[in-house]
Amino acid sequence: RRWRESANSPVVRDTAPGLVSVDARGGFAAPALEAGKALLVAKARSQGVAALEIHRTRHFSALWWEVEALASEGLVALAFVNSAAFVAHAGGRGNRVYGTNPMAFGCPRGDGRPPLVFDQASSALARGEMQLLLREGGQLPPGAALGPDGSPTLDPATGLAGAQLPLGGPAAAHKGANLALMVELLAAG
Repeated sequence: RRWRESANSPVVRDTAPGLVSVDARGGFAAPALEAGKALLVAKARSQGVAALEIHRTRHFSALWWEVEALASEGLVALAFVNSAAFVAHAGGRGNRVYGTNPMAFGCPRGDGRPPLVFDQASSALARGEMQLLLREGGQLPPGAALGPDGSPTLDPATGLAGAQLPLGGPAAAHKGANLALMVELLAAG
């Protein structure tokens, strides 16, 4: 039944002056975003700010292309998505509390230049990065994960079985810098 639902077209609702709601009907997020994008852009231009929420979706994928498309329309864009719990709380003992909860930011730059865009997980490494290291026989950087026993690990298989660590440690200083850059661009107008 879930697979049949995903073949259905997303349903777009004009929920409020600055809000678009899209029911993905069990399908992927990309078609849902495409279905609601024109209304979102129109609302952002008429209201000064607008949001699009997608629900009943199966998979969101990378966020960068959504914010890049909106920034190419001249809009500042943010995207956030939650996921299953894989990440321990900072200073925790390895219990999974948060998802990798990725976020993306896009800002137009003008003069025909492409928008400034970043897409990152809120964990020290994205889960996919850990899976690639496992497949390639690599090691995790220090501060990326804990094993099931709560001990730090460099082994991808042990880290994937345990808990990832949140961004901000030695392996992810650039992520904190990205957040600072985003706030600066938003506040500077």
